[in-house]
Amino acid sequence: MAGLLGSMYTGNSGLQAASKGVSVVGDNIANTNTVGFKSGRIHFQEMLQEYLVGSSGVNQVGRGVQMSRIEKLFTQGALQFTGVPTDMAIDGDGFFVVKEPGQQQSPNMFTRAGQFRFDKDGFMVSQSGARVQGYNSSGDGNLSGVLSDMQIENTNLAPKASTSLDLSMNLDPNAEVIPGGFDPTDEASREATSNFRTTVVLYDSLGNPHSVEVYATRTDAADAGVGLGAGANPGEGEDAVWQFNAVIPTSELEGGNPLDPNAVTEFDIGTLVFNQNGQLSRSISNGASIPWLGANAGAVNVEFGDPLYQADADPVTGDLIRIPKNSGRAGTTLWGEVRESSLSSIAQDGYGTGVLQNITVDGNGFVTGAYNNGQSQILGQVALARFNDPTGLTSNGGNNFLQSNNSGEAVIGSPRTGSRGGVVSGSLEASNVELSDEFIQLISYQRAFQANSKTIQTADGLMQEVFQILR
Repeated sequence: MAGLLGSMYTGNSGLQAASKGVSVVGDNIANTNTVGFKSGRIHFQEMLQEYLVGSSGVNQVGRGVQMSRIEKLFTQGALQFTGVPTDMAIDGDGFFVVKEPGQQQSPNMFTRAGQFRFDKDGFMVSQSGARVQGYNSSGDGNLSGVLSDMQIENTNLAPKASTSLDLSMNLDPNAEVIPGGFDPTDEASREATSNFRTTVVLYDSLGNPHSVEVYATRTDAADAGVGLGAGANPGEGEDAVWQFNAVIPTSELEGGNPLDPNAVTEFDIGTLVFNQNGQLSRSISNGASIPWLGANAGAVNVEFGDPLYQADADPVTGDLIRIPKNSGRAGTTLWGEVRESSLSSIAQDGYGTGVLQNITVDGNGFVTGAYNNGQSQILGQVALARFNDPTGLTSNGGNNFLQSNNSGEAVIGSPRTGSRGGVVSGSLEASNVELSDEFIQLISYQRAFQANSKTIQTADGLMQEVFQILR
């Protein structure tokens, strides 16, 4: 009787194992459409509970099966494009790090579900409200090295005053020389004493734009205060001097007359000397210190390209000499076959106040903001965590995991470093559940359940035969 009862318990262990297997498969199937879900796989092991001593020695009788562990399979799920910039997927190894808000002492949680958004306070959060962890920007695009809640605190970009102005152009080599140089007295005088005119926009420290007129005048070397000389190579004599002046209405400057819009202040911003090959031989850039009205004075450095020579002092005699520097063709040139001077490029580093328009996230996890003033700035970087044994993580619900002794400590850092994967913005990682495999497992557990029930039924029939002996 003891053996028959044991057979019934053996069959019952099989029923329980098959039931747990069905539960695991059912959980996988139920989460087929859960973002970032990782399917589970159940492991079983045999039970040895009875030893029988016979003529051939000690024999062992199995007493059924028991569950060993339920393992999470952290294989890569398919990436689904959503187009939402705050949706993120991990291509490779790693987990996003999230933390419950207002509970800085609570443990970090880890997830592959990247359905993130920005809440009303500017924090990047998961769908359950947990705050995404990363490295925030200090406001100038430089990232902090301290892991914290990712937050965009200010949607405005502070203005930046113009400090440099780069001008590249091709000037007309046939332009007439204007004796006496540039005269800024009035509009007519400026037009009459210049060969070329263009407009640039400079910004003050408050972000206010200022239209600045730049005039180029071909002048005599004596008027410009520079001397012409022979080039370093035969046939490279210098023969053309151009003077550049910036004109700004005094109404936009400290001490100016706001009631007279025609009054201007002239700034001598540079002199260019060309050789007979049309190359920029020397560039004498003066720059300008502009006393903007109501703002800090702006020191603007002006460049016209790469001159052929740079001026330096002879180490022996101390005389001013020319040292070969560049090609003389990168920037402003003086080449023929043009009917008039023309501007080819202009660049300055200032800008006005910007309002955040949208964000992008690149593969390295950098969150970059694009502003309506045409500027962009790094706002932060999403962090990723890696584990030596991710299958040892403890499920915490809501697609989140907690580290355990089996998983090891989380190694947190930047994406695409330290074996961590990259971030794919505008996409989500789908569940890695394979339905065909799950249905096969479901059939297998169903048959196992039926077979184990037959074991119990058979043992019960044998016990009925024993009871018949008493009749």
